[in-house]
Amino acid sequence: GISRFELESRNDFEDIPLPTHMHKEVSKNLLAELSKKEVFLHQSDDLGLVRFEKDKESRGTQRLFKLLPFIIIVLREGSVLFFDEIENSFHPHVAELIIKLFNDPLVNRKNAQLIFTTHNLSLMSSATMRKDQIYLTDKNVEKGTEFNCLESYESTLKDSSPFAKWYEDGRFGAIPTINYRDISDSFKDSLFGINSSVNEGLINGEE
Repeated sequence: GISRFELESRNDFEDIPLPTHMHKEVSKNLLAELSKKEVFLHQSDDLGLVRFEKDKESRGTQRLFKLLPFIIIVLREGSVLFFDEIENSFHPHVAELIIKLFNDPLVNRKNAQLIFTTHNLSLMSSATMRKDQIYLTDKNVEKGTEFNCLESYESTLKDSSPFAKWYEDGRFGAIPTINYRDISDSFKDSLFGINSSVNEGLINGEE
């Protein structure tokens, strides 16, 4: 919904005393950055433009605005971009868009690489990624964390297979082991004391 953005000079900006040992080029760039602020313009119902300062935008918009220059540089130079939890603050469709840009040979002409982690299963889609691009992490008490590529799994797995569904069904492993009964008992003991089971019986009318 953003029509455009602009850089404005800060009216409240004053020279900031910086450490004397700071490199002149670094201090110059820092002061130049602090002297301006980003403003986003949204189209209103009457087709006018409404002005929003950056801190009024969503966290996802702010994060995308901050990261877009890095994405452009990496695609232009054919280098590598690392994302930890790519879905953080992003709508899943925005995260999917970034992945598709790197998979599009017409955009990614220099074979730039995107390496990211995610807990969002909707990104584990055959429409977005190939099986050789997906690695699952599995914690092993004896061996530590193991990385396994989907390509190394069963031969029936194809690029068109429903990766997320098969993962949720447990066909690939790498699923956290959660014992709800043990966890809920620990919470009850912590919240209500070690006699929580007796108290529960009294509440429920049991002898």
